[in-house]
Amino acid sequence: MRKTNTVIALIIPLALIGLAGCTGNQQTLRADFGEAVKANTAMQTINPTAGQAEVPVATRDGQRTENIMDAYRKDTGKPDTTTTGTRIIQGIR
Repeated sequence: MRKTNTVIALIIPLALIGLAGCTGNQQTLRADFGEAVKANTAMQTINPTAGQAEVPVATRDGQRTENIMDAYRKDTGKPDTTTTGTRIIQGIR
């Protein structure tokens, strides 16, 4: 009997505290909710119309690109100096 009274004495206050969260006192979101995220996204956008521009596709010589990729995969750590001097002298990028 005494144990039942103790359990009831603990359950009733806990139930009242739990029901207090269901009251109609909920705050609504402010009208400018989310504006900070929108502002930060806008500040991080460099060129919003970049995808709409008709820019030609950048192309490279296939054999040279394959050589570059092979050197990258091997990771020798040595720069390709075979054509660098020639390209600088000719003014070709």
